[in-house]
Amino acid sequence: MRKRIYRLSEAKFDNEKPDIILSDNDIRSLFVRKRKAEGVFTIRSGNNVPIRGIVYSSNPYVICQKPEFEGTEIRIKYHIADLDHKDGESLKGEFTVVANTAELHIPYTFTFIDEPLRGAFGTIDTLEDFTALAKERWHDAMALFYSDAFAAFMEKQPEKQRLLYSGYKNAVRSSSNLEEFLVSAGQKERTPFTREEGTSRY
Repeated sequence: MRKRIYRLSEAKFDNEKPDIILSDNDIRSLFVRKRKAEGVFTIRSGNNVPIRGIVYSSNPYVICQKPEFEGTEIRIKYHIADLDHKDGESLKGEFTVVANTAELHIPYTFTFIDEPLRGAFGTIDTLEDFTALAKERWHDAMALFYSDAFAAFMEKQPEKQRLLYSGYKNAVRSSSNLEEFLVSAGQKERTPFTREEGTSRY
C-alpha cells in the first residue's frame, strides 16, 4: 500500500491539475446494530481533468471496496466489518485520499445504536409510550412485550423495571404477565382483567 501511495505522490502528471472536490469533509453516521453498515462518498473533478489515485482507511474495520480509482467523478464505497458493537459504541478514523500529488483527509465517526422500538403509533422511546400502546392496542403490546427488540429496550431502563420485566417475561406466557408488569412498574392501576378477550381495562 505505501509503495503504491509513494508512486502516486511522485508521479508526473499533465501541467493542468484537477480541481478535486469531496462530497464530504467529515463523515458522521449512525448504524443500527447487527445490520449491514456501509456508505459512500464522492471524489469529483471540478474542472473535468481526470483524477487518478488511491484511498485508504486508518481504521482496519472500515474497508474501502475499491481503493484505486481513476476518472472525473468517482464513488468510493466502504463497509464496516461485522463486529458485535454495543449500543452507543463508535468507530473513529479517517479516509486518506492520495490523488495527482494531492493528499486529502476525511475524518469519520460511525456510531452504532439499537434498532428503535416501534409500535402501531410510531417510535416507542419511553415506558410511558409503551403503556399508551397497551391502552389502545393490547394485542400489539403483547407481541412487543415478548420480542427481542423490547428486551433490548428494557436493558436501558432503571434496574427495578429491568428486574420486573425479566421476571414476567420468563414466566409462562400470558396477558396477565403484561398486566402485572405495567402495574408493578407503576404505569397503571390494577383493574379487572378479561382473559377471554385478552385485553386490559384501563
